[in-house]
Amino acid sequence: MRLGHDTAAAIAAATGSVRLLENMKGKTKKEEIVMCKALEALEQRGEERGMEKGMENLNQLYGYLLRNDMRDELERSIADSGYYKELMRKYHDQLVVADGTVVYQ
Repeated sequence: MRLGHDTAAAIAAATGSVRLLENMKGKTKKEEIVMCKALEALEQRGEERGMEKGMENLNQLYGYLLRNDMRDELERSIADSGYYKELMRKYHDQLVVADGTVVYQ
């Protein structure tokens, strides 16, 4: 599927897709943007954001456990992702969510 320049620009603006904007650079308004490339770029950026957020959350939880001398919980959560998820739910009140990112309270 191909998108017109204006449609691609609207999608880029709505989603904040830097990659879609980069894909549009150098193209005239008459040229079309290949939709598959646009979707791949959006998917890749979503994966990158998810990984970044997950790592931030993981680091925040591990920092909390270390500061509170909870070494056993830390070690178990490293070995068991299910336990990590349980700890995230359990200590959520001690971790404040700001702009979708877990931060120290």
